[in-house]
Amino acid sequence: MNNPLQLVLPPDLSVRTLLRWGSDCLSAAGVASPTAEARLLVAAVIPCEPSELILHSGTSVNDIQGETLRTWVVRRMSREPLQHILGEAPFCDFSVVVGEGVFIPRPETELLAQWAIDTLRSVQQSQGKTVTGEIQGGELRSLHILDVCAGSGVLALALARAFPTAEVWAVEYSMRALQYLHRNVEKLAPQVRVVEGDAALPYDTWGIPSGSVDLVVCNPPYVPTGSVVDQETAESDPADAVFSGEDGLVLSRLILRHLPFLLSPGAVVGMEHDDVTGEALCQEASLAGYSDCRDHYDLAGRPRFMTAHWCPDGHRPGRTAG
Repeated sequence: MNNPLQLVLPPDLSVRTLLRWGSDCLSAAGVASPTAEARLLVAAVIPCEPSELILHSGTSVNDIQGETLRTWVVRRMSREPLQHILGEAPFCDFSVVVGEGVFIPRPETELLAQWAIDTLRSVQQSQGKTVTGEIQGGELRSLHILDVCAGSGVLALALARAFPTAEVWAVEYSMRALQYLHRNVEKLAPQVRVVEGDAALPYDTWGIPSGSVDLVVCNPPYVPTGSVVDQETAESDPADAVFSGEDGLVLSRLILRHLPFLLSPGAVVGMEHDDVTGEALCQEASLAGYSDCRDHYDLAGRPRFMTAHWCPDGHRPGRTAG
């Protein structure tokens, strides 16, 4: 099967046959999970949930559905991301619209989202916090949550859905990514405030009250420039959402230095990183005045994201070295 464009459908267009055909085609093209991806493609053509395919195994699709599937399989064999073909990417318990010009969310980032949710739910009463907010002057203030380098918005959306009374900001500078971010926010969590902002510049123009943010999540570009990445990342993800200087920490370093302008005392920050830069990122956080910096690992045992607290002890927000 040297030329995917010459791919021909089997004579039998039953779901059972198409699942086997799709899996064989994707396997021959070197796709890592051919059976799982064939199930997703066939389910989208029917359409149904992948778990419902067994109910349709003896059903045949029509010619239009068959040609749609053939086209999708050809595109996937050519290494177009599955998420671009289907137009969406799953994350936690929802899916977001994605396409050319926005970084495709990875399953590993769900670990950062879950850490943030668990952290907010376990905030100690001694800090004057509850799951829904903070006691200030006898009144309950909603939690303030910030997603920097929001991309399609998955982290902001996961937190907004978990804490619907929280004030959540999603900051992104790419005009193309902002289009997807707006669409996903409108569909999934309209209360999220989308901010067009450059994470490399000071944060006093974002319209977020100084010293108010309780938790920050961030999945910045973090791959060292010049590193070899897989074909789909190289061809489909925006380079400025992947690479960040020789050590991969150029933007992360700036974010850590600019954030204190927005952070409340005791705020927590969670930032994803490359699997070889966790220790260096923790050192950068310590140098910027953060405390309790620690690394967290993914299910494969690789360092995945760093967390830290902002307890200034004399540091004035916005006055860290820049």
